[in-house]
Amino acid sequence: MDPVIIEKGTVLRLLQHLKRDKSSCSDDIHPRIMKAISDEIAEPLAILIDMSLRQSRRPRDWKDAIISPVYKAGSRDLVSNYKPVSLTSAVVKLMEKIIRISVINYVEGQSFLQGTTWFSEKAYLA
Repeated sequence: MDPVIIEKGTVLRLLQHLKRDKSSCSDDIHPRIMKAISDEIAEPLAILIDMSLRQSRRPRDWKDAIISPVYKAGSRDLVSNYKPVSLTSAVVKLMEKIIRISVINYVEGQSFLQGTTWFSEKAYLA
């Protein structure tokens, strides 16, 4: 697989499609703000994400997460009825989405999973 290419246009498109109703992430940057200033931050973010991937390193702040228990079902008194949900950096989520899309495109292009149904749901995975 070729290295993942990070382009300003891809980052801009992903920023513009952020869900406004999501909560702030571990970096305290609300998706609504990122979406509003997407034209200004797309290129610097593309450069930052590209550098991170090329150097195989992430800034320390990108590793932070806020972990919250989310109720599933059953008695609210039982710890086993909760699942942990991690709120991570919005920039990390963008980077993960770009990588996920690249992997999906690569696998589909190689026909590794031809005939399977779960992998053809590109929109679901991306």
